[in-house]
Amino acid sequence: KVDLLAALARARQLERDGDPSGASAVYGEIAGDYPDAAWTREVRLVLSDQARKPAAGGNGKTYALLIGISQYPVESPVGNLQFADADARGFAEFLQTPKGGSVPPEQIKLLLNSEASRDRIDAAVSTFVRQAEGKDNTLIVLIAGHGSYLVTEKDPETGKVIEREPYIVTADAFRQDIKTTGLPMAEFRSFVAEQVSRFARVLVYIDVCHAGHIRDFTSSADLQPAIKRVFEMREGELGLIIDRKSTRLNSSHLG
Repeated sequence: KVDLLAALARARQLERDGDPSGASAVYGEIAGDYPDAAWTREVRLVLSDQARKPAAGGNGKTYALLIGISQYPVESPVGNLQFADADARGFAEFLQTPKGGSVPPEQIKLLLNSEASRDRIDAAVSTFVRQAEGKDNTLIVLIAGHGSYLVTEKDPETGKVIEREPYIVTADAFRQDIKTTGLPMAEFRSFVAEQVSRFARVLVYIDVCHAGHIRDFTSSADLQPAIKRVFEMREGELGLIIDRKSTRLNSSHLG
């Protein structure tokens, strides 16, 4: 007879890997050797149903722009991180597994550390993301790194900050010139809103400090129409997961 514990472990691993047909076959072996294991019929019915379901998104394809910055130059206004680049790399590897959607490598753009300069990010948006557009397609965006404030005005008497602008700190953001080398969170919000109208669904993961400003802006008076439609009227399909470097993970689903 088949080793029951080993077979169960193998079946569970196949389920985790997104292979319901393979898992069902293993449960079939168990049923053949252990006729009293009637529970395997129920499990196989569920797995067979999963195997017959079409992949989410119909005929659409999934594209991913993944950015992870752990190493910053000494001229940067921030220090190095430990895991941001590893998170982006690990997510890219996961997307290529059956459970992650079996996304082909050519549909994943990975920018790590020095590759994630402002120019390289802009180039990825204007080429990789633009070429991936499609009403049936899914776009996944992940940014892991530092977020920082740019002091735009101070009280001349007290020195107290009156206005601060949040930025995503790119790999080439310099302390003296973050305004032109960093990525403003307001600009990133505009980018996300524009993609919602160009893709069937957009999934965004932001793991930078102060990232809540991407979603929780203080005034909507001067917002672009695309941003109002997505972030206020909740049009389109947008999944937004934000880690503000606090004790909890903040997430919202719009649309």
